Amino acid sequence: MLFVQKTKRTSAVDNLGHGSFILSLLADPNFGIIPEANFHIFRIFTDNQVSFTSWYLEAFNYLIRKTRKESSNPTIINLSIGGPDHNDHLLIDKIIELAENNILLVSAVGNDGPTYGSVNTPADLDMVISVGALNENGDGPAVFSSRGFSKYGDKNGFSGSVKPDLLGEANNLLGYDLEANLITLSGTS
Repeated sequence: MLFVQKTKRTSAVDNLGHGSFILSLLADPNFGIIPEANFHIFRIFTDNQVSFTSWYLEAFNYLIRKTRKESSNPTIINLSIGGPDHNDHLLIDKIIELAENNILLVSAVGNDGPTYGSVNTPADLDMVISVGALNENGDGPAVFSSRGFSKYGDKNGFSGSVKPDLLGEANNLLGYDLEANLITLSGTS
């Protein structure tokens, strides 16, 4: 089961294309990296790219309840979003609760590189696996990939982890736009 990027409002229709492109990278039967996974798509942004913590909490609470009922399936949340929400304690506490319920959160670090200390929340949390972008040579981070130290410690007090945790291919990736045309995009999402 994989939760991809959006949570429920009135519909899960993606009018911007970001979520659809990311889903095609994961789920397309021809080139997706995990097409056999079960996907649940939640919309947590409006068409104007506005979101609220309560929308994340609603989606995460649903996932926690569902995971408790189906504990045999691994649960991974993919968030291809991020921002400067370093003081959003409700969101951070809920992400800690996800980890305590054995739900793995994987999040893009952001495209604010090469500035050091530019990793977005939630990717900057120690309990989140943060993913950055490889450069085209495959030997380091892409210039646009955010990087730096984690701003938070885990519940045991450890802090200062260097992020991202992983680097992945991120240049000219093949995926679908809203009209189901194949396009290429680059980024940490």
